[in-house]
Amino acid sequence: MRVRPALISALALAAAPLFSAQAAILDLTDRSVFAGGPAAGSWINNIDGTGINVFIESAGGSMNTRENGPRSSQCPADPALACESDGVGIGDDEITFRRNECIPLTFSQSVDLTGLYFLDLFRRNAHSTHSADIETAISELFTGNDQLGFQSIGTLNTDATSHRGSGFAAELLGLPTRIDRLVISASGGRDDGSSDFALAGLSFAVSNDFGAPVPVPAALPLFAAVAGVFASARRRKQA
Repeated sequence: MRVRPALISALALAAAPLFSAQAAILDLTDRSVFAGGPAAGSWINNIDGTGINVFIESAGGSMNTRENGPRSSQCPADPALACESDGVGIGDDEITFRRNECIPLTFSQSVDLTGLYFLDLFRRNAHSTHSADIETAISELFTGNDQLGFQSIGTLNTDATSHRGSGFAAELLGLPTRIDRLVISASGGRDDGSSDFALAGLSFAVSNDFGAPVPVPAALPLFAAVAGVFASARRRKQA
């Protein structure tokens, strides 16, 4: 059966909503987004207008955004973070290795993680190559839910690249990774006697695909286009 180009175009246009994705940034340096909370955790709702919520908690102490942000000249331009603080820390001001501190984040639904951003992540000096001199942010990724349990699908290690300034570092994923939860902790490297840094934020996408429910209004044009293909084929056969 041959299908007319016009019908192929109609199918493509109808299917487009099924694969749409909305990009978003959770900016934890913006005090209007998050200004700290108890170790028991708190919700951040409607991240960047996506309707996605995240429950952020801590181990080793209460969360805070106590530190002021880096000077504007040191604030990263991509992504454009508010930098009103250096991000989320624990206890004194940052996520620290020697205290076994970590920040778990659990999303209200699956998201496609595209990037992680850190501040105050340093190496002892510009020429340090030994792992003990380089602070590293550890990000463990999970899928699953509270009822059935979470399953680890991998770990990302983000090494410090700077020994002064803001200590900004980004971990950009080549391909988006579908997650429901992540846990941020620190490695044993240090620049000032301890390994510590702040979680500045993360970027993700929310997509509608065949692995997720599709709103009926978005699906109707696809069904109509498919019906048109079969009706056209029947007419040509009868002719």
